[in-house]
Amino acid sequence: MWTLFAVARLVMMLPVLLLGIFLSLFVPLMPRPVYRFVAATWYGTMLALMGVRGRYQGTVADGTVLMVSNHVSWADILVIGARWPYTFLAMHEISRWPVVGWLARRIGTLFIRRGKGAPDAIRQVTDVLRAGRPVIFFPEGRTSYGTGVGRFHPRIFQAAVDARVPVQPVALYYRDRLAEPGAGTRATFADDAGFVASLWRTMAGPPVDVHVIAFETVGPLEDREALARRACELVRGHPGFTADSH
Repeated sequence: MWTLFAVARLVMMLPVLLLGIFLSLFVPLMPRPVYRFVAATWYGTMLALMGVRGRYQGTVADGTVLMVSNHVSWADILVIGARWPYTFLAMHEISRWPVVGWLARRIGTLFIRRGKGAPDAIRQVTDVLRAGRPVIFFPEGRTSYGTGVGRFHPRIFQAAVDARVPVQPVALYYRDRLAEPGAGTRATFADDAGFVASLWRTMAGPPVDVHVIAFETVGPLEDREALARRACELVRGHPGFTADSH
């Protein structure tokens, strides 16, 4: 039965995906408010068709922020973007994904290379923040199984220090509708499955709820270690998490 659901979801997603490709051609011409409305609507529609539902709490601060979140799935971008369609900082590998990578580049996603790419990423993020555009990144540096939150690496927090903007921590807690609490989520991208296999696994089952909490802002501060530590403490405070895990 769930296989049929997945096939139906894929069929319905195709025209929405094609629409997204078409609209991305006009992103440079869109005023920022128009882009944010279009992007949030598209992200939200894709989520609904995948059977993923975001439940949001908290309010993001007005103005420019560096938003940070724990990282569970490729779906995190859709979940956050459906409410806050800001500029994302993503791993460089995503830029090579079929269709998704092209779309990410078209909408202005920033990319960081593993290893020695942090200084360049810090400069890029700082420039975007100074231009008044919020940026989102995932400071764990990798995805988890969704049961806990790993350490927030502090290097990219330097962009918030340099741009003198606050950090907005956000917690994402996935719950498969029919699973027991604390069981993790099939939407995770933490195992060795590729993107296509992970997408299929997410859609070939009952709906997935994502509880999203936006916490109080931190900073501006002059210490990136302190920023990272406090942001991580707040995200780990989500009642659904049971451990620090990847």
